[in-house]
Amino acid sequence: MGALAKIEQAGFNVVLEGDSFDISPASQLTIPQRAFLKQHRAEIIEELKSVNMVNVVNIDIQTILPENKKGGVYCYRVTDKPKSVLVMVAPESDLKDAWESLRQKYGDRLIEVYPMPITKH
Repeated sequence: MGALAKIEQAGFNVVLEGDSFDISPASQLTIPQRAFLKQHRAEIIEELKSVNMVNVVNIDIQTILPENKKGGVYCYRVTDKPKSVLVMVAPESDLKDAWESLRQKYGDRLIEVYPMPITKH
């Protein structure tokens, strides 16, 4: 588990703020948690940047899913990062298969799975 997931699992919300991050509720941080944040600052920032990149990626669906393939692209959320929408590309899977595959990986941490809304150009 990464540093970001550990601090989020402890009940804190962490957001990227330029080249730093903001955490809330900051008043609830213990001294050991503050030390952990200082020690893992760079790692947390990198993790936040990678999460933010997922939000701005524009996927050409036709490139990854030819029209003759069943299945698709699925969005899902897990309890480790409940505010993040993660993406699974599964060209040979329907929604039930995607759910089962993600359930095997994440167990009870899986919150939801749904087809990614796709608009045709």
